[in-house]
Parts: sequence; C-alpha cells; structure tokens
Amino acid sequence: MITHVGTSIVFVRDQDKAKDFYVNTLGFTLKRDVPMYPGATNRWLTVLPTPDAQTEILLDVAQGDFREAYQAEMIGKSQTLLLTATDVVDVIRDLKAKGVTIVSEPQVQDFGTMATIADQDGNQILIVELPTAP
Repeated sequence: MITHVGTSIVFVRDQDKAKDFYVNTLGFTLKRDVPMYPGATNRWLTVLPTPDAQTEILLDVAQGDFREAYQAEMIGKSQTLLLTATDVVDVIRDLKAKGVTIVSEPQVQDFGTMATIADQDGNQILIVELPTAP
C-alpha cells in the first residue's frame, strides 16, 4: 500500500548553494547530507519544509551516473515542486525581504492562492494556499 510521496527531486548545479537556499533562506530543515555512495562526490542531500514532514526534497546534482544528461537538462526548468502554505501573501513578503526571486505574485484562483518563486538555479517553486473548508 502506498501511503504518501516520500521524496521529490530538484536538480541543482551546486549542492552547497542549494542547501544554503533551502535551509537558510526558505527555513527548511536539513534531513540528511551523506555521500550518495562510498567515494561519491555528490550527496544524498534532503530537506524538509517542516521537521515532521513526511515528504523530503532531494537536492540532486547532475553528475556521475547514467542520469547525468537528463539531470543537466532539468536544472532551471520547472520541476513542479509545489509547497503548501497557510498564508501565501505573508510568505512572499518574507521571501522578497530575503532577496528571493519572485516569478509571480500571489494570485487568487478557484483552487486557492498561488505564487511562484525561483531557487538559486532558477528552478521554479509553486507556493499554494488552499482555502479552508467552509
């Protein structure tokens, strides 16, 4: 039985810069930062939006294996990472103050309020606030 999404991957150029952005700028929790395998230069580097989140985000660098060409192609392209927030307007205000690139300002849609930011490599991240049930 599948219970939840375990890991979502975002391809990055530099794992240290990505770690800094996701942990220090977005305020995510570092879950794991270990070599991908013995002797590897790339790491299994995962972050969580909250300490108790079930889904982690793997900040994966394009190098060293059969997926390298695909990974390199994905850097800076939308990888459909969608984060849920309780107040998108407040989150965007805070991220602007930190110098984060805002791709689209909060927009009210039928499904909720949505905004888009970009990480250090230009990967777009959707931030969505779903309406509370009536």
